[in-house]
Amino acid sequence: MSPRLPLFEDETVRSWLERLTAYHGPSSVEDLCRQLGINHEGLRHGERDDILRLSDITGESPALIRRNLISTTVKGDLRLGPHVLTAVLRPATDRRVCADCLKEDASCGPPTFYLRERWEWQLATSQKCNRHDRELTRIDPEDEHWREGFVQPKASRKKTIDTAPEDSRFHDWLRQELKQRSKAGWSADMSLPDAVDAAGVIGVTIGLGSNERWQDLDFARKRDALNLGHDLVCRDREALRPALLAQVERNGTSFGRGRNHGSPLGMLWSWMRHRRELAPSDPLTNMFFAILT
Repeated sequence: MSPRLPLFEDETVRSWLERLTAYHGPSSVEDLCRQLGINHEGLRHGERDDILRLSDITGESPALIRRNLISTTVKGDLRLGPHVLTAVLRPATDRRVCADCLKEDASCGPPTFYLRERWEWQLATSQKCNRHDRELTRIDPEDEHWREGFVQPKASRKKTIDTAPEDSRFHDWLRQELKQRSKAGWSADMSLPDAVDAAGVIGVTIGLGSNERWQDLDFARKRDALNLGHDLVCRDREALRPALLAQVERNGTSFGRGRNHGSPLGMLWSWMRHRRELAPSDPLTNMFFAILT
């Protein structure tokens, strides 16, 4: 395919396909895939053959395409690259961009070449752009020509979403882990989805004292739970033991008698048992057992 439009390191594959479509003339991304002999539905599900076919035609690295592809598993879970992260990825109907980043893109040249959607904007752990500290702008998820709205005069652009300031400790950690998994630290022996779940469970049970599933919380409480869990297992491990024992004292029960789903301790115990069955050598779970049993 000539001329070649590269997939940027920070760009979603969806955005890249939209740019290819706009430049080469098909009516839609689905039409582009059809012309190239690529199964668009297969690409949406991260099928290996379709990724390789797209790589062969465009000359782009199949590893980069896979890493930046937001796809849906056969069970309906959302996945970024190889990581199933349904609870922290925005659904396809909630698409957001940073107007300041796009303004910088536009200064480099034609929108088709440079204006791109970053994959980090699709993480539901933040409502802001990490670079500009600006609220993300919601765009029409069905509009493949959304770039045109960001190269129009300023007065005609859509307004940004107004939300309260937020803390992004967990979001920043997740961004870095998605770029390159760390080889040390509390999550080194876990898959990324397991590490996210650990932060959520610990944050909601010990930090918030709730027996709800962290995945079911609204944005603000989910963010709080993930930040608190991140702090306890990543930034302040010394605070984990007293925080856990304080939760036991607040509930007025021993940990053994709290092993049910009606209390935060029961939720935590259930998670610990499940984690230990799946990963007997998991140091985080073993640390909990050492404290409480």
